[in-house]
Amino acid sequence: MIGPSLSYVEFDGPPATDPYIPRHSTVDTEMNLRSIEREWRIALTRVQNQAFVDQNAGWAPSVYLGLANEQRHYSLHENAADIAALFLKRYPTAAMRTWLEKQAAALSTD
Repeated sequence: MIGPSLSYVEFDGPPATDPYIPRHSTVDTEMNLRSIEREWRIALTRVQNQAFVDQNAGWAPSVYLGLANEQRHYSLHENAADIAALFLKRYPTAAMRTWLEKQAAALSTD
């Protein structure tokens, strides 16, 4: 679940002493997909940032794939295609390369 969490605009949240209150995502409050897609682009920057995702860790490709899948799930196709392109550039020998190239091509035509 690291990938989808990268799309939250702020990470701080309430203090630990406050009661648990579910946080709403932009998807929960915004009706315009273009606005959501624009706001969620922050995840593209974060997924590439070593401070957020250790780019050399064995699990890092899964973060990219999880984030792309989350974006696609909400019909944020431009973001999903951009994340897929980042994945392919960063991990050119990944086992899922062929499948992801087809997914990225399909997203680009939507």
